[in-house]
Amino acid sequence: MSLITIIGRGHGGTRAMSHTLSASQIFMGEPLNQSGDLLPPQAMYEACRVMAKHVKWLGGLQWDFSALHTMEIPAEFTDLIHRYLITVLSSPAEHKGWKIPETTLVFPWIVRLFPEIKYIHWVRNPRDNILAQHLTDDLADFAIEYPRSDDERLCRAISWQYQYEIVKATPKPKNWITVRFEDFVLNQEATLTRLEEYLGVPLARIPVRTNTVGRYTAADGISYYDFLEPGMREYGYEIPTASTPTTPAQIISTPSITTGEKLTMAAKSQPTTKKSTTAKSTDAKSTTKRATASKSASPAQRLPNIVLFGIDSLRADHMSGYGYPRQTTPHLDRFAAGGALFENTFSAHVPTTSAYSSMLTGRDVFGTQVVALRHKGPLRPEVKTLPEVLREAGYDTTCVGFSGNPASRGFDRYLNFANWGSWNEGRSPKAQNLNDVAIPELNRLVKQKQPFLLFLRHMDPHSPYLPPAPYERMFYHGNETDKKNKSMQPVMSFKPFCDYFASWMPPGITDRNYIDAQYDGAVAYMDACIQTIFTALEQHGILDETIVVINGDHGETLYEHECWYDHHGMYDNVLHVPLIIRYPGKVAAGKRVKGYNQHKDLMPTILELAGIKPKGVTFDGRSLLPLINGQVTSHESEFYITECTWMRKHGWRTPQWKLMVALEPDFHFKPPVELYNLIEDPEENNNLAESNPDMVAALRGRMDAWIAKRMQETGLPNPIENQGDWHGHEGVGAFKTSQQAYDTMHIGDPAQAARLQAKSRD
Repeated sequence: MSLITIIGRGHGGTRAMSHTLSASQIFMGEPLNQSGDLLPPQAMYEACRVMAKHVKWLGGLQWDFSALHTMEIPAEFTDLIHRYLITVLSSPAEHKGWKIPETTLVFPWIVRLFPEIKYIHWVRNPRDNILAQHLTDDLADFAIEYPRSDDERLCRAISWQYQYEIVKATPKPKNWITVRFEDFVLNQEATLTRLEEYLGVPLARIPVRTNTVGRYTAADGISYYDFLEPGMREYGYEIPTASTPTTPAQIISTPSITTGEKLTMAAKSQPTTKKSTTAKSTDAKSTTKRATASKSASPAQRLPNIVLFGIDSLRADHMSGYGYPRQTTPHLDRFAAGGALFENTFSAHVPTTSAYSSMLTGRDVFGTQVVALRHKGPLRPEVKTLPEVLREAGYDTTCVGFSGNPASRGFDRYLNFANWGSWNEGRSPKAQNLNDVAIPELNRLVKQKQPFLLFLRHMDPHSPYLPPAPYERMFYHGNETDKKNKSMQPVMSFKPFCDYFASWMPPGITDRNYIDAQYDGAVAYMDACIQTIFTALEQHGILDETIVVINGDHGETLYEHECWYDHHGMYDNVLHVPLIIRYPGKVAAGKRVKGYNQHKDLMPTILELAGIKPKGVTFDGRSLLPLINGQVTSHESEFYITECTWMRKHGWRTPQWKLMVALEPDFHFKPPVELYNLIEDPEENNNLAESNPDMVAALRGRMDAWIAKRMQETGLPNPIENQGDWHGHEGVGAFKTSQQAYDTMHIGDPAQAARLQAKSRD
């Protein structure tokens, strides 16, 4: 048995080695991200901060690491490392290991804890290394003192130098090999042969791209600093010739400071965000109006307006901006180009009531205690909602289309619009109905002296899917009632929903592709109507001074998983939702944020953007600005998920695995435990629960530990466990069999569906 670790600075090409080892049947931990890093990384990050307390900064680019080699390693550090490596250390695999760039930051203590490891020291020419962003760019994030700078490349170069120095200062273990990324790419066979002799195992050959070497030759700006020369010479990299020094003198001469002083310095040296000067008004009249308003504005008016779109049942993967091949959201795509689009936003607590409860409070399901669609009673009085906080800050608040729900508490006024429909009523212009209510209200709010919050709850992607022409057939050409097509037979035979489907689907419908196209058409129709709101904000001259957010409460199942045209189940088509934030000056344009985040992160983000710091308000989520600004790569990459719609389940999602556990039998007769490998099976069609019981147990252990932790932190129960008649049938209690659930659950018509799916049942 051998244990292997790869150490090297982030963006140094370590991904290539990790993927090589994984492809060679060496277990690299579970789960892994796309870079081959072992997840979740938070324990390792915290271990880095623990060790950094014992590194002494001498000023400039000098650090004293001597204490690390003799002092007793704190138990806190050891516990964190073992927690991080639990899947590696407990694996029975013959050959195993891990890779995460931050291991380099704790290399002195890793060597002492694991002297027998086979270490692969991975290096890359710093001139290429500093061209791209990485989590270790700002060493202060890991509590390491260094001379801060507003120059990103200089900070990255200092990070490279620090990691060179810490490796150099640490006595090498007996198993040690240094590999250059460039050699792996340009001479892969010889490099792998050398590694095979070192590791004693055959290695796979993965594809490599030669254009990853020497990118600095075509890059603009400085890619070399004088202080890099010793390390570059040691690793055999060419030193560029220059007539003038490339290292700012103050970096070398920065005096040693105390930790307290360092924090002050770090705060002062943060880059100042300048307000965007690129935004243009649509005409001279709007420019003059905005300038006049600015001159006469009171302090309350200077707070930004906020327009929050909460879109019901919108799948991220059916938006063209998220890669969907149909052009469903051209207006939202163009709008997103002016702000930040989040690629991995999740609705952890399905469906509507619990999702909006998190979105509008910044709390998770333990904090809100709202988990069921038909939640009984109000939202906890101790929990502050976004409109309540903004009202206290002087905002005028309006909610359109979301009254009567526990999560909607706290608005000054509630306006409704016609947001359902049926086949007999004809095509359903839900989004235009919303505009007919929202535009006059927006005009009124703009005239007020107060800043405003306008919350717009769109319902077009929610069934019934009845978009007006030409959107009805925008994505469909054919005969939707062709008797040869049998694809809708199982849908129309599903007893709990068949009467509801018959009320809005075309009589004699046979082709499921037509219904799918109606969903896409409804999204496209809503997209066009939302542009009307954007145009109104622009014409009022306030678009660029308004925080505008596009968020979905949950996704939608179409034909998949036999959950027919609804939003239950905890598959990713329901959990993965869109999030777009636009606010020029504080949110950079054209950002695509890959880090994981959830609904609970939205409210803290909006308040930070607005500059509002409410007293006594607790959040379970965190602001997304550090993700937008590249200060952190992700929030929680694995998290607890719940569903209490037409089924009662909970589970645990990681970047690679999805565990779903039924708390009572469901009306789809699904197995009580489902396990999916999201990397190999992203559509979640191959249930691995029976064939992989060890992974079920591991994920269940993580889920149970998280539940116990949150219950202890909040002093509150897990709400999914005590929902009583969550299904809306009083006195029935928990279902004993799937057949009982199938015979009991029923949506009869649109009116009943509206009561059940859009409002709470007190």
